[in-house]
Amino acid sequence: MPNNKLIPRLLSHVSWLARRGGRFTFTALRFPGVIQIACFAILYRYASKKWCDKYCGVWEPAFPMAWTVFVLVLAVIPVFALVQLVWLLSATLLSYVIKSRRNKKRHGPTESLVFDAEEAERMLQDSDGDGNTRSESPPPPRSRLALSVSRVFWWAQILLYSWLLLWGIWEYRHYENDDDVRFRPALQQALSHKTRDPSGYAKGERIYFAAAFYNNQDVLPYWTRSLLDVIAYLGPNNVYVSVVENNSGDSTPDLLRRRRPKAGRHVVE
Repeated sequence: MPNNKLIPRLLSHVSWLARRGGRFTFTALRFPGVIQIACFAILYRYASKKWCDKYCGVWEPAFPMAWTVFVLVLAVIPVFALVQLVWLLSATLLSYVIKSRRNKKRHGPTESLVFDAEEAERMLQDSDGDGNTRSESPPPPRSRLALSVSRVFWWAQILLYSWLLLWGIWEYRHYENDDDVRFRPALQQALSHKTRDPSGYAKGERIYFAAAFYNNQDVLPYWTRSLLDVIAYLGPNNVYVSVVENNSGDSTPDLLRRRRPKAGRHVVE
């Protein structure tokens, strides 16, 4: 018997908590910016998880925290702007369709063989004593002002998210760190020579590169191209490379063997 009374009480408490939680959530979502912040947080969390699944634990000094956050934010901004644009346009289109259907149901066909007493009474109330239909009163100034502000705010959001989308795509395709490209002009000039000087185009120092790889098949093609460009700039006679492969489970060993002839005698295994 006690259990029969306890279960309804628990259900009533759960129902009360669900109603309160739903009201609180609905009230919080009505505040400006809450939905946008939640959307951005979800997208950033998803991007961070994808990034961490691939790069976390690889080599932390290569991915500083501030740089990682900047890159993730830069990647999330255009996606966030696209989601908001789709949401705004879809909500506007849906609202327009609903209003159109309501107007069709409200007005309907103009000719009818069935006498509607309520409709006739409403028409009499909307007409003056001479039988002329009174025009609808214009909306009050406050409602017109609110409508104008709502339209301006809607267009401002459309322009803002469109700019963020285009800016994010531009930055994704063209952004470069100044520290990463400060030697690019000298390197391009060295690579432009048809017959390259074996002693290089730098100061002539002897440079020794050491690299250890483990499951790095994704970065090896880019690393190899960059290394060969650096060797051409520093001079093949001034560069030695030591490469260690740590029993990788992917195609890292095959990629290293394939690219070894390009480095020639300068690779020490």
